[in-house]
Amino acid sequence: MTWSTAAVLIKFYLDNINSCSLLSTPAITEIDSFITPHYPVFTPRKGAGALHHYLAQQGFDTATYFDYCIGRLTTHSSFPNAERFAQEILLLPNHTGITTVEALDLSQTINRWTVRR
Repeated sequence: MTWSTAAVLIKFYLDNINSCSLLSTPAITEIDSFITPHYPVFTPRKGAGALHHYLAQQGFDTATYFDYCIGRLTTHSSFPNAERFAQEILLLPNHTGITTVEALDLSQTINRWTVRR
């Protein structure tokens, strides 16, 4: 089975990734109109890098958001909160080529990572 829309996959992630203090997903009120090639997951305190590395070891293709803050590039000033926040966002794949089995496996792997913390 492939996903008919990106919103269906986001709903699947919301239903299958356990909420905990180490991981949160954005609240999406109009999920049917929310379209993005990646689904952001917030990983406070631990940083997205640790989860990204763990998922890569398990064979999953995810991405970290930005390793830098755009404000620093344009103004050469420090934005500590924005820089920290940018490093705490992990992007999950959100495209129609992901099967139900792959999405469930990714969700379960994320759940195992959060339990280990």
